[in-house]
Amino acid sequence: MIDLRLGGVLGESLEELMTRCEEYRQATTQHLLRALWHPWQARLRMRARLHVLRQDVDALHRRQEAAMSVLAQPEHSRALAERLGRLPDQDPRRINDPGPAA
Repeated sequence: MIDLRLGGVLGESLEELMTRCEEYRQATTQHLLRALWHPWQARLRMRARLHVLRQDVDALHRRQEAAMSVLAQPEHSRALAERLGRLPDQDPRRINDPGPAA
């Protein structure tokens, strides 16, 4: 969502990240359904599959961290703040607060 507000800063890497997130979600859902429908068969393969899923989630986490570090760069945070209508150094709680009554 933030990348879309900034005009596609991440480009193709965002598409790849979204694809990997969806693939991981589907893999975990399939693993859960397999374990529910065939508990004894799934139990035999569970350890190996969980090992692979842990590796996948580690890689996914690294990709998400890399994307966040790109989006957190000062020029991108300023651009996002401008598009959202406030400067990055402004306190969001004080934007609509006119201050103490005179």
